[in-house]
Amino acid sequence: MKHRLFLLAALFSTSLLFSQNPKGYEEGSVLLTSGETIKGWIKFKSGEEIKNRLTIILNEQEKRTYKHSDIVSFETSDASFISYEIVKEGVFLKVLADGAIQLYELQYAFSQGSSDSYKYEMYIRRQGEKDLVAIKQGSWKKQIVEYIADNSAILQQLEKGKIKQDELPVLIQQYNNDKD
Repeated sequence: MKHRLFLLAALFSTSLLFSQNPKGYEEGSVLLTSGETIKGWIKFKSGEEIKNRLTIILNEQEKRTYKHSDIVSFETSDASFISYEIVKEGVFLKVLADGAIQLYELQYAFSQGSSDSYKYEMYIRRQGEKDLVAIKQGSWKKQIVEYIADNSAILQQLEKGKIKQDELPVLIQQYNNDKD
Protein backbone atom coordinates (compact mmCIF):
# COMPACT_ATOMS: atom_id res chain seq x y z
CA MET A 1 0.00 0.00 0.00
CA LYS A 2 2.85 2.42 0.87
CA HIS A 3 4.48 1.67 -2.48
CA ARG A 4 1.30 2.55 -4.35
CA LEU A 5 0.92 5.83 -2.48
CA PHE A 6 4.57 6.69 -3.14
CA LEU A 7 4.19 5.82 -6.83
CA LEU A 8 1.04 7.91 -7.15
CA ALA A 9 2.71 10.84 -5.39
CA ALA A 10 5.75 10.58 -7.64
CA LEU A 11 3.64 10.45 -10.81
CA PHE A 12 1.50 13.36 -9.66
CA SER A 13 4.50 15.56 -8.81
CA THR A 14 6.18 14.78 -12.16
CA SER A 15 3.08 15.70 -14.15
CA LEU A 16 2.61 18.79 -12.01
CA LEU A 17 6.17 19.92 -12.76
CA PHE A 18 5.72 19.35 -16.48
CA SER A 19 2.42 21.21 -16.59
CA GLN A 20 4.25 24.33 -15.45
CA ASN A 21 6.43 26.33 -17.80
CA PRO A 22 9.83 24.61 -18.11
CA LYS A 23 12.53 27.22 -17.47
CA GLY A 24 13.29 29.24 -20.59
CA TYR A 25 10.45 27.68 -22.60
CA GLU A 26 7.19 29.17 -23.87
CA GLU A 27 4.07 27.27 -24.80
CA GLY A 28 3.50 27.33 -28.54
CA SER A 29 3.33 25.49 -31.84
CA VAL A 30 5.68 24.85 -34.74
CA LEU A 31 4.66 24.37 -38.39
CA LEU A 32 7.21 22.12 -40.11
CA THR A 33 8.04 22.12 -43.82
CA SER A 34 6.45 18.64 -43.95
CA GLY A 35 3.09 20.29 -43.12
CA GLU A 36 2.98 18.80 -39.62
CA THR A 37 2.11 21.11 -36.71
CA ILE A 38 3.70 20.29 -33.36
CA LYS A 39 2.52 21.76 -30.05
CA GLY A 40 4.57 21.91 -26.89
CA TRP A 41 7.04 24.06 -25.00
CA ILE A 42 9.33 26.06 -27.32
CA LYS A 43 12.77 27.36 -26.47
CA PHE A 44 14.44 29.93 -28.65
CA LYS A 45 16.60 32.89 -27.85
CA SER A 46 16.60 36.26 -29.46
CA GLY A 47 19.79 37.47 -31.01
CA GLU A 48 22.23 35.11 -32.68
CA GLU A 49 20.87 31.89 -31.24
CA ILE A 50 17.38 32.36 -32.65
CA LYS A 51 18.88 32.12 -36.12
CA ASN A 52 20.17 28.59 -35.74
CA ARG A 53 17.65 26.37 -34.09
CA LEU A 54 14.52 25.90 -32.05
CA THR A 55 13.88 23.26 -29.37
CA ILE A 56 10.44 21.98 -28.47
CA ILE A 57 9.45 19.74 -25.56
CA LEU A 58 6.52 17.58 -26.63
CA ASN A 59 6.07 15.69 -23.36
CA GLU A 60 8.10 14.59 -20.36
CA GLN A 61 10.14 12.11 -22.42
CA GLU A 62 10.40 13.79 -25.82
CA LYS A 63 12.38 16.86 -26.77
CA ARG A 64 13.20 17.79 -30.38
CA THR A 65 15.47 20.37 -31.97
CA TYR A 66 14.88 21.75 -35.46
CA LYS A 67 16.95 23.87 -37.83
CA HIS A 68 15.39 26.85 -39.59
CA SER A 69 15.23 24.84 -42.82
CA ASP A 70 12.86 22.35 -41.15
CA ILE A 71 10.44 25.07 -40.03
CA VAL A 72 7.92 27.22 -41.90
CA SER A 73 6.81 29.20 -38.84
CA PHE A 74 6.26 29.03 -35.11
CA GLU A 75 4.28 30.96 -32.56
CA THR A 76 4.00 31.50 -28.84
CA SER A 77 1.35 33.38 -26.92
CA ASP A 78 3.41 36.56 -27.35
CA ALA A 79 4.69 36.43 -30.91
CA SER A 80 4.82 34.68 -34.28
CA PHE A 81 7.92 33.99 -36.36
CA ILE A 82 8.60 32.82 -39.89
CA SER A 83 11.65 30.98 -41.16
CA TYR A 84 13.40 32.84 -43.96
CA GLU A 85 16.75 32.92 -45.72
CA ILE A 86 18.53 36.27 -45.89
CA VAL A 87 21.81 36.42 -47.83
CA LYS A 88 22.15 32.62 -47.70
CA GLU A 89 21.64 32.52 -43.94
CA GLY A 90 18.55 31.01 -42.33
CA VAL A 91 16.84 33.20 -39.76
CA PHE A 92 13.62 33.46 -37.80
CA LEU A 93 11.84 36.77 -38.34
CA LYS A 94 9.29 38.11 -35.88
CA VAL A 95 5.93 38.92 -37.49
CA LEU A 96 5.07 42.57 -36.73
CA ALA A 97 2.07 42.87 -39.09
CA ASP A 98 0.32 40.35 -41.29
CA GLY A 99 -2.20 40.85 -44.05
CA ALA A 100 -2.06 42.60 -47.43
CA ILE A 101 1.33 43.92 -46.31
CA GLN A 102 3.59 41.80 -44.16
CA LEU A 103 6.14 43.39 -41.84
CA TYR A 104 8.90 41.44 -40.08
CA GLU A 105 11.75 42.12 -37.69
CA LEU A 106 15.17 40.53 -37.39
CA GLN A 107 17.04 40.90 -34.13
CA TYR A 108 20.74 40.18 -34.00
CA ALA A 109 23.51 40.63 -31.50
CA PHE A 110 26.69 42.60 -32.02
CA SER A 111 29.54 43.41 -29.67
CA GLN A 112 29.87 46.92 -28.40
CA GLY A 113 32.86 47.23 -26.13
CA SER A 114 32.72 44.48 -23.53
CA SER A 115 29.00 43.76 -23.82
CA ASP A 116 26.59 42.52 -26.44
CA SER A 117 23.94 44.82 -27.81
CA TYR A 118 21.09 44.11 -30.19
CA LYS A 119 20.17 45.62 -33.52
CA TYR A 120 16.82 45.38 -35.21
CA GLU A 121 16.11 45.37 -38.92
CA MET A 122 12.66 45.47 -40.48
CA TYR A 123 11.62 43.75 -43.70
CA ILE A 124 8.46 44.19 -45.75
CA ARG A 125 6.59 42.51 -48.60
CA ARG A 126 3.15 42.33 -50.12
CA GLN A 127 1.08 39.24 -49.45
CA GLY A 128 1.87 36.57 -52.02
CA GLU A 129 5.36 37.90 -52.79
CA LYS A 130 8.31 35.67 -52.00
CA ASP A 131 11.09 38.21 -51.52
CA LEU A 132 11.41 40.54 -48.57
CA VAL A 133 12.67 44.11 -48.89
CA ALA A 134 14.87 45.54 -46.15
CA ILE A 135 13.58 48.82 -44.77
CA LYS A 136 16.38 51.38 -44.82
CA GLN A 137 16.85 53.71 -41.85
CA GLY A 138 17.17 56.99 -43.76
CA SER A 139 14.64 56.42 -46.52
CA TRP A 140 11.99 54.23 -44.89
CA LYS A 141 9.14 56.69 -45.53
CA LYS A 142 9.78 56.68 -49.29
CA GLN A 143 9.78 52.88 -49.25
CA ILE A 144 6.52 52.64 -47.29
CA VAL A 145 4.74 55.09 -49.64
CA GLU A 146 5.08 52.46 -52.38
CA TYR A 147 3.17 49.97 -50.26
CA ILE A 148 0.38 52.19 -48.89
CA ALA A 149 -0.20 54.57 -51.83
CA ASP A 150 -3.78 53.31 -52.28
CA ASN A 151 -4.85 54.43 -48.77
CA SER A 152 -4.96 58.26 -48.79
CA ALA A 153 -5.72 58.65 -45.05
CA ILE A 154 -2.71 56.60 -43.93
CA LEU A 155 -0.55 58.09 -46.67
CA GLN A 156 -1.43 61.57 -45.41
CA GLN A 157 -0.40 60.66 -41.84
CA LEU A 158 2.94 59.43 -43.12
CA GLU A 159 3.57 62.46 -45.35
CA LYS A 160 2.76 64.92 -42.56
CA GLY A 161 5.52 63.35 -40.50
CA LYS A 162 3.17 62.13 -37.80
CA ILE A 163 4.51 58.57 -37.96
CA LYS A 164 7.87 57.52 -36.53
CA GLN A 165 9.67 54.38 -37.67
CA ASP A 166 8.96 52.52 -34.43
CA GLU A 167 5.23 53.11 -35.07
CA LEU A 168 5.45 51.39 -38.45
CA PRO A 169 3.93 48.06 -37.26
CA VAL A 170 0.80 49.89 -36.07
CA LEU A 171 0.57 51.83 -39.35
CA ILE A 172 0.90 48.68 -41.46
CA GLN A 173 -1.64 46.79 -39.33
CA GLN A 174 -4.05 49.73 -39.68
CA TYR A 175 -3.54 49.59 -43.45
CA ASN A 176 -4.20 45.82 -43.39
CA ASN A 177 -7.34 46.25 -41.32
CA ASP A 178 -8.67 48.86 -43.78
CA LYS A 179 -8.02 46.41 -46.66
CA ASP A 180 -10.14 43.68 -45.01
